[in-house]
Amino acid sequence: MTFQGLINMWTSIMCPTTRDFHDLKCLQGECLDCGIDMLVTCPTQEDSANDKLMKWKCYEKIVRGKHRQV
Repeated sequence: MTFQGLINMWTSIMCPTTRDFHDLKCLQGECLDCGIDMLVTCPTQEDSANDKLMKWKCYEKIVRGKHRQV
């Protein structure tokens, strides 16, 4: 399934709105009837995603030397 926009994706996985608003539980991911689990995923991609691990590196800027105090 291909979505034409983000709003179309949201409406497909969320409970219907009441008075043009989503319930707070739905928006906070606490609703058992809707959410990200409602998205249909490709089974072949799901299986191969578990086999791949991503390595992360983080670099920090460390200032060394003398600083002029103001």
